[in-house]
Amino acid sequence: MLGAIVGGVASLAGIGTNIRAAREKRKIERENNALYNGIIEETKADKKENEKMYNRAMSENYLDTAEARSSLAQLRESSKKQLESATNNLIRNGATEESKIAVASGLNRNYADAASRMAGLATKYREDATDRYLQQKDKYNSILYNAWMNRANMNGNIGNSKANAAARYGNMAAGALKELVGTGIFN
Repeated sequence: MLGAIVGGVASLAGIGTNIRAAREKRKIERENNALYNGIIEETKADKKENEKMYNRAMSENYLDTAEARSSLAQLRESSKKQLESATNNLIRNGATEESKIAVASGLNRNYADAASRMAGLATKYREDATDRYLQQKDKYNSILYNAWMNRANMNGNIGNSKANAAARYGNMAAGALKELVGTGIFN
């Protein structure tokens, strides 16, 4: 009889411990789900921002970028200084108006050629933007995949822990019942 009582008390203590463990596991599960949900939402937001940046780069005229405007401004300033210098030299040497026009025309042609080459850089600019976009997209997809897999693994581990706890409850109950049956209470 004493064995049955001890077994019953031990069984109740084990059940209490398992209930506390189950509560702790549910708490951990909620925290992990919140963490994974946060990662997933943040990654989705980053993915949308990447998409916006890509669309902006694809619709932007390269010659309107700060880089192109700066280069063209430097080229204009350089051409202006060269034209002033060449004009002063031509005046000093008594050159004709035709030679002054020829020098100015040559400098304008250089400017136009440089602007044309810069327009050609637009293709590279778009290709680079596409490469960056695709790399970021792959990165975000990888983050999402890993978050979902980790979440699935975590939930699987929690499920296994719950199944193990249920098996322990069953074993403790069976042991306590066996003790009680062995004492003759149920006979």
